[in-house]
Amino acid sequence: MRALVPARIRRAVRARFDARYVSRADHRRDVRDALWEVRSLRREVVALRAEVDRLRKERRKPAPAPADPGMPAKVGEARRLAEETAAATDRLLQSEVLIWQAIDRLEARLDRLERAAGDGAGDDRPFGEPLEEHRRAREMA
Repeated sequence: MRALVPARIRRAVRARFDARYVSRADHRRDVRDALWEVRSLRREVVALRAEVDRLRKERRKPAPAPADPGMPAKVGEARRLAEETAAATDRLLQSEVLIWQAIDRLEARLDRLERAAGDGAGDDRPFGEPLEEHRRAREMA
Protein backbone atom coordinates (compact mmCIF):
# COMPACT_ATOMS: atom_id res chain seq x y z
CA MET A 1 0.00 0.00 0.00
CA ARG A 2 1.31 3.41 -0.90
CA ALA A 3 0.36 6.70 0.58
CA LEU A 4 1.24 10.24 -0.21
CA VAL A 5 3.72 11.51 2.35
CA PRO A 6 5.08 15.04 2.43
CA ALA A 7 8.70 15.28 1.26
CA ARG A 8 9.85 16.71 4.58
CA ILE A 9 8.59 13.67 6.52
CA ARG A 10 9.96 11.29 3.88
CA ARG A 11 13.43 12.91 4.18
CA ALA A 12 13.28 12.71 7.99
CA VAL A 13 12.39 9.00 7.89
CA ARG A 14 15.14 8.24 5.36
CA ALA A 15 17.68 10.20 7.40
CA ARG A 16 16.73 8.20 10.47
CA PHE A 17 17.09 4.91 8.60
CA ASP A 18 20.40 6.05 7.11
CA ALA A 19 21.67 6.94 10.58
CA ARG A 20 20.78 3.47 11.92
CA TYR A 21 22.22 1.39 9.08
CA VAL A 22 25.70 1.25 7.58
CA SER A 23 25.99 2.16 3.94
CA ARG A 24 27.44 -0.33 1.46
CA ALA A 25 30.53 1.78 0.93
CA ASP A 26 31.18 1.96 4.69
CA HIS A 27 30.58 -1.76 5.01
CA ARG A 28 33.03 -2.51 2.17
CA ARG A 29 35.61 -0.25 3.79
CA ASP A 30 35.15 -2.01 7.14
CA VAL A 31 35.53 -5.43 5.51
CA ARG A 32 38.64 -4.27 3.64
CA ASP A 33 40.14 -2.93 6.90
CA ALA A 34 39.34 -6.17 8.72
CA LEU A 35 40.99 -8.21 5.96
CA TRP A 36 44.07 -5.99 6.13
CA GLU A 37 44.23 -6.56 9.92
CA VAL A 38 43.91 -10.34 9.45
CA ARG A 39 46.72 -10.37 6.89
CA SER A 40 48.88 -8.23 9.14
CA LEU A 41 48.26 -10.53 12.10
CA ARG A 42 48.98 -13.57 9.93
CA ARG A 43 52.38 -12.09 9.00
CA GLU A 44 53.13 -11.43 12.67
CA VAL A 45 52.19 -14.99 13.64
CA VAL A 46 54.47 -16.39 10.94
CA ALA A 47 57.32 -14.21 12.19
CA LEU A 48 56.70 -15.27 15.80
CA ARG A 49 56.63 -18.96 14.85
CA ALA A 50 59.94 -18.55 13.04
CA GLU A 51 61.39 -16.88 16.14
CA VAL A 52 60.12 -19.70 18.37
CA ASP A 53 61.63 -22.31 16.05
CA ARG A 54 64.95 -20.46 16.02
CA LEU A 55 64.99 -20.27 19.82
CA ARG A 56 64.16 -23.97 20.16
CA LYS A 57 67.06 -24.90 17.90
CA GLU A 58 69.47 -22.64 19.72
CA ARG A 59 71.66 -24.45 22.24
CA ARG A 60 71.61 -22.89 25.65
CA LYS A 61 74.72 -22.94 27.79
CA PRO A 62 74.27 -23.59 31.50
CA ALA A 63 74.62 -20.57 33.74
CA PRO A 64 78.14 -20.03 35.03
CA ALA A 65 78.90 -20.77 38.65
CA PRO A 66 78.59 -17.73 40.93
CA ALA A 67 81.82 -15.78 41.28
CA ASP A 68 81.20 -15.26 45.00
CA PRO A 69 81.61 -18.54 46.95
CA GLY A 70 79.51 -17.12 49.80
CA MET A 71 76.53 -16.41 47.54
CA PRO A 72 74.35 -19.36 48.71
CA ALA A 73 74.77 -18.23 52.32
CA LYS A 74 73.76 -14.68 51.38
CA VAL A 75 70.71 -15.98 49.54
CA GLY A 76 69.70 -18.05 52.56
CA GLU A 77 70.12 -15.05 54.87
CA ALA A 78 68.07 -12.84 52.56
CA ARG A 79 65.31 -15.46 52.48
CA ARG A 80 65.30 -15.75 56.28
CA LEU A 81 65.10 -11.97 56.66
CA ALA A 82 62.27 -11.78 54.11
CA GLU A 83 60.29 -14.45 55.97
CA GLU A 84 60.83 -12.71 59.32
CA THR A 85 59.75 -9.39 57.82
CA ALA A 86 56.62 -10.98 56.36
CA ALA A 87 55.72 -12.55 59.71
CA ALA A 88 56.27 -9.24 61.56
CA THR A 89 54.18 -7.36 58.99
CA ASP A 90 51.41 -9.94 59.36
CA ARG A 91 51.40 -9.51 63.16
CA LEU A 92 51.37 -5.73 62.73
CA LEU A 93 48.38 -5.85 60.38
CA GLN A 94 46.51 -8.21 62.71
CA SER A 95 47.14 -5.79 65.58
CA GLU A 96 45.88 -2.91 63.48
CA VAL A 97 42.68 -4.84 62.73
CA LEU A 98 42.19 -5.47 66.45
CA ILE A 99 42.72 -1.77 67.18
CA TRP A 100 40.13 -0.71 64.57
CA GLN A 101 37.67 -3.27 65.92
CA ALA A 102 38.13 -1.84 69.42
CA ILE A 103 37.62 1.69 68.06
CA ASP A 104 34.41 0.57 66.34
CA ARG A 105 33.15 -0.96 69.59
CA LEU A 106 33.97 2.25 71.46
CA GLU A 107 32.15 4.30 68.82
CA ALA A 108 29.09 2.11 69.19
CA ARG A 109 29.24 2.46 72.98
CA LEU A 110 29.59 6.26 72.70
CA ASP A 111 26.64 6.40 70.32
CA ARG A 112 24.53 4.47 72.81
CA LEU A 113 25.63 6.80 75.63
CA GLU A 114 24.83 9.89 73.57
CA ARG A 115 21.41 8.53 72.65
CA ALA A 116 20.74 7.69 76.28
CA ALA A 117 21.75 11.21 77.36
CA GLY A 118 19.25 12.65 74.89
CA ASP A 119 19.43 14.69 71.74
CA GLY A 120 18.80 18.04 73.47
CA ALA A 121 22.16 18.16 75.26
CA GLY A 122 23.71 20.34 72.54
CA ASP A 123 27.40 21.31 72.58
CA ASP A 124 27.95 20.46 76.24
CA ARG A 125 28.17 16.73 75.48
CA PRO A 126 31.52 15.46 76.74
CA PHE A 127 32.14 13.09 73.82
CA GLY A 128 30.65 15.07 70.93
CA GLU A 129 33.71 16.77 69.43
CA PRO A 130 36.30 13.95 69.55
CA LEU A 131 33.82 11.48 68.10
CA GLU A 132 33.09 13.74 65.12
CA GLU A 133 36.82 14.38 64.57
CA HIS A 134 37.47 10.65 64.68
CA ARG A 135 34.72 9.96 62.14
CA ARG A 136 36.10 12.63 59.79
CA ALA A 137 39.64 11.26 60.11
CA ARG A 138 38.40 7.75 59.45
CA GLU A 139 36.52 8.85 56.31
CA MET A 140 39.67 10.51 55.00
CA ALA A 141 41.77 7.37 55.59
